Amino acid sequence: TVTKPLLDISDPATPSTIDFKIAARSATTQASGTYNNVITFYAVGKPKPPTYMQDTATIKAELQNVGDEMQAVDIRDNKEYWIRKMADGKIWMTQNLDLELDTNRTYTPADTDISTNWQPIRSTIEFTGKTVSNWSNNNSTPYSASPGELYIYTSNATANNNQYTSLAACQAAHPNCSAHNHVGNYYNWSAAVASNSTSSMTTRYDNASDSICPAGWRLPTGRDNTNTAASREWNTLLVAEGIMTNPNGDGYATNGFDNIRISPLWLVQSGCIDYKTLYSKGDYGIYWSSTIYDSNNVYRLAFNYSKISPAESWSRIFGYSVRCLAK
Repeated sequence: TVTKPLLDISDPATPSTIDFKIAARSATTQASGTYNNVITFYAVGKPKPPTYMQDTATIKAELQNVGDEMQAVDIRDNKEYWIRKMADGKIWMTQNLDLELDTNRTYTPADTDISTNWQPIRSTIEFTGKTVSNWSNNNSTPYSASPGELYIYTSNATANNNQYTSLAACQAAHPNCSAHNHVGNYYNWSAAVASNSTSSMTTRYDNASDSICPAGWRLPTGRDNTNTAASREWNTLLVAEGIMTNPNGDGYATNGFDNIRISPLWLVQSGCIDYKTLYSKGDYGIYWSSTIYDSNNVYRLAFNYSKISPAESWSRIFGYSVRCLAK
């Protein structure tokens, strides 16, 4: 019995093939005839360790070409996300962030896109249906809420936004439903920028320096005072992916609304939380940027079947979705 591995491909220096020489020994007293035996080879696989969202160096090495995609794990809660190198040349999450905030946990610059340790003053509110009883429309302190396993599926038909309360139920109706269709969590802007008080963040076109994205990731920018393409990352992405045609405005390209909700963007019409109620689920998709408009408003991406606005200013009190891009 051979107990030592004959080939270990986990060692990069080991060749991927090996030659075997098999010999038989016989004695002069052995009877003539045909002899048979069996040699059994075992291949033992070791699972590849996960790539963590926080390991952006490895991710960038893996995703070098537009269209390359992979899954990575957020080390904070072991949730897995699809990520992709988009046509704008940047690496984006193609799922909504689903991080539950916890007042008993300290988030650090090692795991979160923050410059100093942060302990949120409110945990994420768990809810089902449309009522978020503990939510308050607060302009400067964090609120976040989780609807649980909520999926919104579209086959890209304009009127098609089917909703399911589990991935299994979504896949039973639509076999190609996936984690991309998960709604994720809702965050007001203070929660999205990982702050217990954003009251001092009032200067137009400034960008919040922190976010609840994984370390090495950040919120997209909305615009700056020159309205350059570099400052309008939502706009630039949507133009690059053919959802919009005008780099200085808004409005869909042909089939833009159909295509924004499927591969490669997978932007979900998850609606928003306002005054303890989940509104416009399956109608509007609304996503935060990091860019301030004034003491009450920040820039956001909002879209529905008739309109898309990648850099409009709106109140920071509402609960919206979050997507992150790699730094």
